[in-house]
Amino acid sequence: MSCTCAHIMVGFHHTQNKNWNPDCEEHGIKSQWYNSDEEKIRREKERQYVVELQKIARSRRLNEIDQEEGIRQIKELEKIRFGE
Repeated sequence: MSCTCAHIMVGFHHTQNKNWNPDCEEHGIKSQWYNSDEEKIRREKERQYVVELQKIARSRRLNEIDQEEGIRQIKELEKIRFGE
């Protein structure tokens, strides 16, 4: 297998980040890596994190919580996400 994902460039400088190609044999949506249990779990955790952030943002927009409470809740989420 060979990776067909392009490296992202900033100006004339190459970065180590890749623009994932969905058809890539190594990293695409049909690859063993993408469909591995570890990757599925990681994607689900990221999805849940975003859902929780959206809930906090909605509560803040509706003035159900004040700014300090919103910040506190976000910091708690980050502790869980980053294992602090």
